[in-house]
Amino acid sequence: MIRRVSAILLLFALLQGGARADTITLHRSAVIEPGAAVRLSDIADLEGPRAEALAPFVLVDDIDELPRGGTPGTRRLGLPFIRQRLKSAPGVNWAMLGLRGSTALISPPPPSRPEPGARETTHQKKGAARPEQRVLPGSIRALAREVLIDILKVGPEDLRVRWPDRKGAFLDEPVAGRTVHIQPLGRSSRLPLTVTVYEGDRIVRTETVRPDIRVRRTVWVVSSAIRRGTVLSEKNTTRRSMWLEPGVSPAGEVIGKVTSRRLEAGAVIETGDVEPPLIVRRGEIVSLDCVAGAVMLRCAARALEPGHAGDVIRFELLSSKEKVTARMSGRGRAVMVVPTAERDGVHPERGEGSR
Repeated sequence: MIRRVSAILLLFALLQGGARADTITLHRSAVIEPGAAVRLSDIADLEGPRAEALAPFVLVDDIDELPRGGTPGTRRLGLPFIRQRLKSAPGVNWAMLGLRGSTALISPPPPSRPEPGARETTHQKKGAARPEQRVLPGSIRALAREVLIDILKVGPEDLRVRWPDRKGAFLDEPVAGRTVHIQPLGRSSRLPLTVTVYEGDRIVRTETVRPDIRVRRTVWVVSSAIRRGTVLSEKNTTRRSMWLEPGVSPAGEVIGKVTSRRLEAGAVIETGDVEPPLIVRRGEIVSLDCVAGAVMLRCAARALEPGHAGDVIRFELLSSKEKVTARMSGRGRAVMVVPTAERDGVHPERGEGSR
């Protein structure tokens, strides 16, 4: 009995001393190059041999795959995501490993300052990619660039691509005599491409290449911060030509439309940022045209919900309080088509039509 108690006490002492759990403490912020892989050691302090062994573990291959942070250019990496990713790491013993922290905000390095006396170019001021490397005709690099032009629907002069230097030798290999298949994997500033090289019926090489891409677009930019629901005009927007990431979807014509969210000064107006203006609000009275064949009856109706031009919304007839649906056809006007007997397959003289 004494020996058994002594063994238990010894085991307890070992657990309290030599078998203490290692810790992974998440940083509040980290600075990582855009498009680079994120390793555990980049965003956390690692204490203990078990935690330190996980230092090179890649949490995400491309920082642009992470959700956006609260400020422009930042990305957000949370503890639940890290825990989920570490489950795939071999040899992780959660009984001996602790995670601390909440969320790490990842930001790019500050832009390098030009040398004294040097002047920034227009492209540098607007965030364009660095000049492209030499493109050998007939090479994999040249073919991949043609694929990007086709995917992004731009002219050659409106595309800037910076290929990763470590893939340079592969990208300069000739295409002649081989079949090369290039497939995009997603959209970000480093649009990943899977390149598969075939020689006859054999796959001789497969590489994933993440180029840094900028596309020149003509866009609308917000002149000053505006609230949601603001009508856009030439006073609060400007038209510019800018180099953008391929994932940005700039809106077309925005003048006269209203914002669907708050936009900060200098923001590019994207497709989801605007919507048509309301032409009727809930409770407003409109003129409702009730059309039945060649017969039209006009009456007054109250809108039961807001609507844009072309929206089908509910109304209440002022004369009978009956609820109907009609299509907004302009400010203060709506149209409701009433099915006629002939349109329903019933002729007023012949009765039910043959089927």
